[in-house]
Amino acid sequence: MTTRPDVRFEVLGPVRMWRGGHQVPLGSPQQVVLLAMLLLREGRPASVDEVTSALWDGDPPRAATSTIRTYVSRLRRVLDGTSATIETVGDGYALRVPEASVDVMRFRRSVARGRELQASGDAAGAAAVLAESLELWRGPALAGLPGRFAGRQRTRLEEGRQAADESRLSALLDAFPNQQAEAVLDLVAMVEAFPLREGPRLLLMRALHGSGRQGDALAVYREGRACLKDDLGLEPGPALRQLHERILRGDLTPATPSPDAVSGPTRLPHDLADFTGRETELAAISAGLLDGPGWVGIAGIDGIGRTATAVRAAHRLRDRFTGGQLYADVASSVDLADILATWLSAFDLPASDLPESVNGRLAMLHRAAAGRPLLIVLDNVDDPALLEPLLRSRPPGGLLMTTRRRHTELAAVWVTIGGLRTDDALVLLERMAGADRVASDRPAAERLTRLAWGWPLPLRLLGARLRDRPMWSIADIAHELDRELHNVTGVLHDECLAAEAPLVRAYDRLRPAQARALRLAAVIEQEEFTTQDVAALLAVSVGAAFSAIDPLVDLGLIGEAASPHSYRLHPIVRAFARRLAHTVEGTAGVTAARDRLSVLRAGADLPALESSLTVAS
Repeated sequence: MTTRPDVRFEVLGPVRMWRGGHQVPLGSPQQVVLLAMLLLREGRPASVDEVTSALWDGDPPRAATSTIRTYVSRLRRVLDGTSATIETVGDGYALRVPEASVDVMRFRRSVARGRELQASGDAAGAAAVLAESLELWRGPALAGLPGRFAGRQRTRLEEGRQAADESRLSALLDAFPNQQAEAVLDLVAMVEAFPLREGPRLLLMRALHGSGRQGDALAVYREGRACLKDDLGLEPGPALRQLHERILRGDLTPATPSPDAVSGPTRLPHDLADFTGRETELAAISAGLLDGPGWVGIAGIDGIGRTATAVRAAHRLRDRFTGGQLYADVASSVDLADILATWLSAFDLPASDLPESVNGRLAMLHRAAAGRPLLIVLDNVDDPALLEPLLRSRPPGGLLMTTRRRHTELAAVWVTIGGLRTDDALVLLERMAGADRVASDRPAAERLTRLAWGWPLPLRLLGARLRDRPMWSIADIAHELDRELHNVTGVLHDECLAAEAPLVRAYDRLRPAQARALRLAAVIEQEEFTTQDVAALLAVSVGAAFSAIDPLVDLGLIGEAASPHSYRLHPIVRAFARRLAHTVEGTAGVTAARDRLSVLRAGADLPALESSLTVAS
C-alpha cells in the first residue's frame, strides 16, 4: 500500500500549495481564484454560476463554462496523486481535502478551541491557542488575487482575524492580571485602526488601568466618546460606561461584564409544531452560521417551506447567539430604518432616543448586542441592495436570509429548499391526518406524496382532506388529485387554487420570454425534456431557449434532471402552466408548438429546423 504525498494549502496570505515540502505552481490568476473559492467553501459545492460570478465579476466571456472546465481539468492534474480531489457535484464542483491540509480550516478550528477554553475558565490556555492560530496568517488573505469575489472574501477573513486577536488579548488580560502592559501596544494599534469599535477600546482601558495608568485609561474613554458623538451622534455603550465608572470610583480590579452573562431578546416567529424533515438542510444552515461565513441564504419558491426552515434553524441555535435573535419580514417592510427601530425596541431602547440615520441605528444595534453574537433573520428578501448597509456592517453573529432565488453575488452559503423526501412527506401526512389513516393504504399515500412532489403546502392541503373526508379512501383522493392535474379547461377545486397561489405570484414576476418558456414546456408529454425541446417549442435558437429557461431553474419552477440541459416539471407546476398555455397560446398555438417538437424528435437537425423557422417567420 502506497502513501500519498502530503499536501498543504494556504489562503491566509498569498494563495499557495505545497507538496512534499515544495511549492507547486497553480497557473493563471483566475485559476488560482477558482482554487481559492473551492478551498473557502470547505467541501461545499460551488455551482458553475457561482464560479462564473467569482471569476469574471458579472461580465463573463461567451465561453465561460468551457473555460471553467479547462481550469478544473488543470487543477485536477495539479492535485493528482494527493489526498485532495475536485469532484463534479450537480452542475458544479467541490474540493475534497483533509481539514488539516488547509490553513483557514485549521485557523477556524483553533479559534473555536481557544474560545471554548476561555469560556471554561482556562484563560491562559485560551491565550496560547489563539496566539498559535494567528501565527497561521502570512499577510492579507488571498493576497494579490484580483476581483470583487477575492475582495469580499479578504474582508470577511480579515474580520475573523481581528475577532480572534481581540479574543486573544481579552484572554491575555484575564490570565495575567499583573502583566497588562504587554497587551497595551497591540491594543493601541487595534483602537487606532478601528476607532468606533468599543470592544478593543474596552480592553485597552482595562490594560491601562491594570498597568497603573488610570489617567490614560480615562483619556481613552473620552477619546472614544468624542469619536462616537462626532461621527455617529451616539454615546458609548453600557459596557464601556460601566468600566469608566468603576475606574472613576477607584476600583483597582475593574470587572468587565461577561459577554455571555445576559441573554438578549428573542423576537422570532413561533416554530411550527408539526415541522417535518429538512435535517440535511438544517445541518447545512448550522454549519454555515457556526463554522462558515456566518451568513446563510435559503432559496426556494413560495410555499416550499423556506421561512419555516429558517425559523426552525433559528430556534435550534438560540443558545449559540446570546446577543439575541431578531426577525424581519422584508416583504412587509423594506425600510431598513424602520426594521432597525423595531429591533432596537426589543432591547428596551425608546424610540425618542434613536438616531435618524440608518448608520446611527446600526451602531446602536452593535452596542446593544454588547459584543455578544446576534442572530438576524431576514425573510422574503427580493432585493438585497435595499439592505446593503446592514449586510455590509452587521453586528457580530449570524445572518439568515430567505429569498425566492439565490443571489450568488453575496458572500453567503446557499441552501436550496426543494420537496420533502418521501419518508418525511409521509410523516407530515401522518401528523395532519393520523398515522392509522396513512397506514391503511401506504402505497396510495406514497402516490399522493409523488403527485405533490413533496411540497409542504399541497401536502398539508391533502392531509387536511384525508382528515376531513374519512369516508374517502386515500386512493380515491389520489385519483381526484391526478384528475385535477390533467384538467386543462375545467373549473378547479378551491384547494388546487390554494396550492397554486405561490405559482401565480412567481409567474407574475416572470419576463415574457420566461413565462412563455414555462407555459410551452408544460405541454410536453414526456416527464423529462431538454433545452433543444424548448427551443423547438418556442421557435427560437438553443441559446435563446436556455436564456429563458435557466432562470426558471433558479426560481424553483423547473427542476434539473440527471444530465446537463435536461429538465423536469413538478406535476402541480405542469398543470398550472399547461392551463396557461391553452389560455394564452390558444389551441392552435399549443398544437403548432407540439408539431415543431415532433419534427425535432423525429430526427430533424435543430439548426435546419431553426433556419426553416426563421425563413417562415
